[in-house]
Amino acid sequence: SPRHMCMQSLFHEEWSRAFGATQGSADALTYNPTDVFLGFPFPLENSFSSDYPLTYTERRQQFLMDMQVGATTAYGMLHQPSADERMIIEFRKFHDRANLEVANAYGWDEVPTACGFGLDYLDLEDDARLPNDLQERIDSGELFFWNAGDALDFQSQLQAYGAITGRCKLPWRYRWPDSVTDDVLARLLALNAQRYEEEQLQGVTQAKPKFRKSR
Repeated sequence: SPRHMCMQSLFHEEWSRAFGATQGSADALTYNPTDVFLGFPFPLENSFSSDYPLTYTERRQQFLMDMQVGATTAYGMLHQPSADERMIIEFRKFHDRANLEVANAYGWDEVPTACGFGLDYLDLEDDARLPNDLQERIDSGELFFWNAGDALDFQSQLQAYGAITGRCKLPWRYRWPDSVTDDVLARLLALNAQRYEEEQLQGVTQAKPKFRKSR
């Protein structure tokens, strides 16, 4: 359904990361129904111009069946730049299409929905000494790479200088660059505020989330 596809899209994921609570580590998110689900301004049901949302759930299930893995394993592979099997690449394209469909439903055709591989945080060994250019990139927070090869090169450099252990998996995420995420969150917040005001006039109370973190 359109709503299910939207909840699986980066629009809802980034909203959840911004407004959901964390437990322990930075990537241990708690899905709070009030702040995350009720406060999320879904696109209107009749705003989707194709039948893609109607077949989304069936297509997604077919991918999982073809890969012969569960959803957790499949999404773990989707986010890892080292996973380059044909089915995983197609799975990423499947989600790219879903993001594009949601953007179009909002009427935000100008939002670039292309994804790459990014790190939301980076924990390094305390005694690691890195070359200046590599350290400067880390200090600047430029931890996004458009293609898998560049992401893997960055990871290999960290391993070569002992900044991460050989068994350590970096918390890669197949996502938008930060500038796009910030823009999308600003748009969603504005839409939430608009709908909140409209529903207040109608005597209906809608959840209005409080922003949990800034980038």
